[in-house]
Amino acid sequence: MKNSENKSVDKEREQIVDQIRQLISKFKSGHFIGSKNQIISLQKSLLDFRMKLAYNKGTESFESKFGWSSSFDSLNKELDFILNSFDGKNQISPPNQC
Repeated sequence: MKNSENKSVDKEREQIVDQIRQLISKFKSGHFIGSKNQIISLQKSLLDFRMKLAYNKGTESFESKFGWSSSFDSLNKELDFILNSFDGKNQISPPNQC
């Protein structure tokens, strides 16, 4: 992902995206140990970050300007897939390809 040159925004984005990518990687390798709440929390963090960008006059165009929208959408889609892999007992089913 392209940096915005706003250090605080880039740092927050990188932290959230790295956490999500690590979770997705662990899930795909079969080493995910966590809960639905952990995934939902990451989705909320991503949504909150996106909302903060949209409502701040100085950052409202960052998603489109730096091409982040499709990456954020893709990460969220993968998190949705993982959420849908949980059975009724809060256990995760074996991973399939997203």
